[in-house]
Amino acid sequence: YETAARLDSVPPNWFDLGQVYELNGQEFGAVRAYETYLPLATTYILQHEERAARLSDGGAESDKIRESNLVSTAYQRAGIAAGYLMEHYVGEKKWQVARATFEPWLEAHPGDSQVQYFLGYSLQQQGDLKAAILAYEATIAIDDSHAPAMNNLGVIYTTQAVHLDAAVDLIKRALELSPQESPHYLDSLGWAYFMQGDRGKAITALRSGVAACPDENTV
Repeated sequence: YETAARLDSVPPNWFDLGQVYELNGQEFGAVRAYETYLPLATTYILQHEERAARLSDGGAESDKIRESNLVSTAYQRAGIAAGYLMEHYVGEKKWQVARATFEPWLEAHPGDSQVQYFLGYSLQQQGDLKAAILAYEATIAIDDSHAPAMNNLGVIYTTQAVHLDAAVDLIKRALELSPQESPHYLDSLGWAYFMQGDRGKAITALRSGVAACPDENTV
């Protein structure tokens, strides 16, 4: 796979190489392969989308399906690669690297909600809250069921003491969408209520969060 990637630097080879490294527990190699894959995949996707568009004006149905499948597969693989990279960046706290990796991808593929979320999280950890808000808002505009983006956006509003009604609504919606995350989201909701001045609801939410996950130190 390493030889194939070096000799024929097409996205599928780099993705396959990343998968092999990942299966072998070689994190550094997987990160390098996936970081190489994403920008190559952008060009690859655009090329095949252009071919599909040309074929739509005339061409064999099988060729249209093949081009469409190549694009779909490349997007799916990009999601896998981005997810692995985000886990690595979070673990290593490489927020600037995350930003440098995800921003170029989103310039070409702004409709990728999950990478928008990854970018928002990286920006939030860097303290660039204005940019993080924009990324989270973009995520929710693309996917109005993205609970983590809703919760995080609500948390930013809470910490900045702005749009507190919206913060409560966002976090409550996140709770409805992902009840399995209730300890963390109830923690967020409690602080949003507290910042609103509603200490009764704040204490109720925070106590519910602790009760749901008594061993979770962050709650």
